Amino acid sequence: ERSVPYSDAMSPGLAYSLENVVADLKRVISIADPTTVIAPVPFDQHADHAATADITDLAIEELQIRPTRLGYLVHSGRMKALVNTPSRALLPPTRLKAFSWATYPLSPRVQELKTNVLMTYKSQKPYVFLLRNAFVRKNELFFVYPIAEEAAAERSRLLVVR
Repeated sequence: ERSVPYSDAMSPGLAYSLENVVADLKRVISIADPTTVIAPVPFDQHADHAATADITDLAIEELQIRPTRLGYLVHSGRMKALVNTPSRALLPPTRLKAFSWATYPLSPRVQELKTNVLMTYKSQKPYVFLLRNAFVRKNELFFVYPIAEEAAAERSRLLVVR
């Protein structure tokens, strides 16, 4: 049975299993006590990213908390332009535009920092320039989960009532 090989991991030596991953994520969420959780979207075309979304949702559900939930899409099934275009906005794929999306603007300095972060991951180094060209844009793009929309609407109703 495979287990976590990293001594600095949250649970070194623990068997790879859904139960253990969810338990570790719940522990992290409990420690951080976030008001917003950002993770991949469940409709990402990459199986690992979609599974991460499902695991995140399961941990949140088991903790019985309701943070604002935002998602990011990496693999949409369409090829992104591989030309360095940091001044262009990152937009949702046409077929997903009906969903609710939020954007967060990035300054040139933050774009530079994002490129540097991409270069720190050994597994991504061979692709760093493609990643930069595809993902380092003038904004971040987030899928807004319906529960987050409902919670925001409820908060705004409460503000109006006051």
